[in-house]
Amino acid sequence: MNISMNRIKGILYAAVSSSTFGLAPFFSITLLLAGFSAFEVLSYRWGVASIVLIVFGWLSGCNFRLAGKDWGVVFLLSLLRAVTSFSLIIAYQNIASGVASTIHFMYPLAVALAMMFFFREILDRAVCYRTETENSLQNKNSHYHREQKKKHTRRNFICI
Repeated sequence: MNISMNRIKGILYAAVSSSTFGLAPFFSITLLLAGFSAFEVLSYRWGVASIVLIVFGWLSGCNFRLAGKDWGVVFLLSLLRAVTSFSLIIAYQNIASGVASTIHFMYPLAVALAMMFFFREILDRAVCYRTETENSLQNKNSHYHREQKKKHTRRNFICI
């Protein structure tokens, strides 16, 4: 598949992802208002998602086997994901969904800062205003392509 087709596919998948993920608060709040508990909302949401993912996985030939040593990591990550989702649903019950989602999605900043402090990654400040031409993947002088050439230096960017 050529690069432009991959780019179109990537854009479409990102659009579907953002629109479905962006509607999660709407559907969660609707279920909460209908009398569902936060636990019920998440159980149904993740239960249906698990069934869909298993079916897609089987159809695409995925192997779901885990080595014994991986179960602990999977359990811990699942526990953290459950706490994150449950906390966000509880937040929707107590504050405006826009405020809750804004606070929740500040995690990229937290990750960038953690990477800087714990893993000594260099933190660059960048202004996120670029014209379409500057931002184009075809522009070999773009910031993205220059950074890709610097494989030896890992950097995080915080847009101001």
